[in-house]
Amino acid sequence: MIARDQLDFKTAEQCFKQASLLAQEAECAELNALTMARRAVMYIWQERFKEAAQLYETAREIARRGSPALRAHLATGHAEVQGILGDQSCLTSLTEARSMLKRVDPEDDPLLLLHSTRTSERAINDGWSQCHTFLGKPEVALESYEKSDQLLDPSLARMRARLYIQQAEALFVSRDMSCCFYAEEGLKLAHAVGSRYNIWRVQQLALKLGSKFPTDERVRELLKAVNSKP
Repeated sequence: MIARDQLDFKTAEQCFKQASLLAQEAECAELNALTMARRAVMYIWQERFKEAAQLYETAREIARRGSPALRAHLATGHAEVQGILGDQSCLTSLTEARSMLKRVDPEDDPLLLLHSTRTSERAINDGWSQCHTFLGKPEVALESYEKSDQLLDPSLARMRARLYIQQAEALFVSRDMSCCFYAEEGLKLAHAVGSRYNIWRVQQLALKLGSKFPTDERVRELLKAVNSKP
């Protein structure tokens, strides 16, 4: 995961494959499914969406009798790539994740899957907002982001960076140029915590804005921020 987060996808691919083989040798379907989910996230970052969806489908199948925490985590991750692919069943996956979350018992978790997956109501709500943006309904997401921003602990810089960037993406879909402000704020926080993936997301959004609105002063300021060293 360290290699993945540093965007060293070649090393991460090798590590995930080895981890999957070790989990299979140990006959631990849950850890194998978790490894597949981590690998699927990397595929999403590489825009290999169909491969990511296939991995999630396989992971959910082999973990169908597994820990509710893991099943909720897999359903939430699967929903993201389903949404990216325009599959309406992403909302069904999130409903299943919410149902699984209600069955989580932290005391009955020998593999500490709840801790390692960080399964939570917030993660599911986050996925719900993103999926509506992917499905062309950003107004639902924006209402959720406004509430989340008011409740979020200011000290959680990485989470706030992600929230601002997702809000910027939803505003972009809504053709609201205030997306530039939120993208730049998210970029500052991403630089502060060294989140290379979130920095990359802002770069991608800035490129889209630059191609559509090359003369807009707000877009120029965002591109300047993206291209300057922190």
